[in-house]
Amino acid sequence: MNYRIICCLALLACTGGEEAARRDKLARLRALGLEFAWVEPGIFAMGTSGVQEALLRDKEMWDDLSRAEQPVREVAIEQGFFLGTYEITQAQWTAVTGTWPWLEQEHVRVGPDRVGLVRKGT
Repeated sequence: MNYRIICCLALLACTGGEEAARRDKLARLRALGLEFAWVEPGIFAMGTSGVQEALLRDKEMWDDLSRAEQPVREVAIEQGFFLGTYEITQAQWTAVTGTWPWLEQEHVRVGPDRVGLVRKGT
């Protein structure tokens, strides 16, 4: 089973003079090969509904992770932001943060093109 770090690099929307700084940050991240999607502010329902639970049970896919998504709740995003579209590589993570949090962890395969954590033996 693969375990991956999914990095969501978000840049908060800026107003006024901060707009140029936001565009500059986004350009630098895109230069690393990172792609982003704009997440609009708004309200949405998050979680697994009773209908979805029934469907997952019928397909024998209901588990503890699915159960943890209950109940459905309302979530408000007050300010839009850019969200990373894909998982990032260890090299991209290091280029942005300057850190290597996976080093010296026995369950991690290290390499610039690796995209996350891999359980030993997989």
